[in-house]
Amino acid sequence: MQLYRPLGLHELQLVADSGWREWPPRLPHQPIFYLVLEFSYARAIARDWNPTDEASGFVGFVSRFKVVDEFAARYPVQVAGGRSHRELWVPAAELRALNANLRGFIEIVEAFTGPRFRGSLDPATRIPAPLVLPRASAAPLRFSCPCCRCLTLTTRSGFECCPDDPDVDAVRGGPNGSLSLSQARANFSTFGASDQLFTRHVRPPFETEL
Repeated sequence: MQLYRPLGLHELQLVADSGWREWPPRLPHQPIFYLVLEFSYARAIARDWNPTDEASGFVGFVSRFKVVDEFAARYPVQVAGGRSHRELWVPAAELRALNANLRGFIEIVEAFTGPRFRGSLDPATRIPAPLVLPRASAAPLRFSCPCCRCLTLTTRSGFECCPDDPDVDAVRGGPNGSLSLSQARANFSTFGASDQLFTRHVRPPFETEL
């Protein structure tokens, strides 16, 4: 399962110290470690809250990572406010088990700085210059395609695919022609492309895109 988490500068440094493979232990007043299901929700926190928070270093980051499906299924989905504010709550005592069930690196996909942030971010990696990404995670940022679900896109809601819209049965035209997102997904499951006209342009996903 692909999940997200907004975080501040101090937590980012601890994640980097782990080689981008582990979340740091919780403090005594932090009994729960929360994971976010929607990118938009994690982005809103990192953009609107972290840059105003001194404890976050006046900067917010959006992390993306994968957790083994069976492990994530242990935790019921919690709704924190709006319908899109969905989280998984992992008890602090089970954080070591969570780290054991991470797959791949913890990646930083966006960063937001506030006016009181002191420092600079690398425009390519979105992290402070002293921190270094592992070689295997230094590839260009990729987003999940809403049709095939693989990490093949270089932008969201661009011409590369139909928009990732909750109204999946709507036909919006444009680059998607007469296809709705739900029909494109059904086509992909049947013959490996959103439309039979495009099968000669489709390649299997690389291992890093799954």
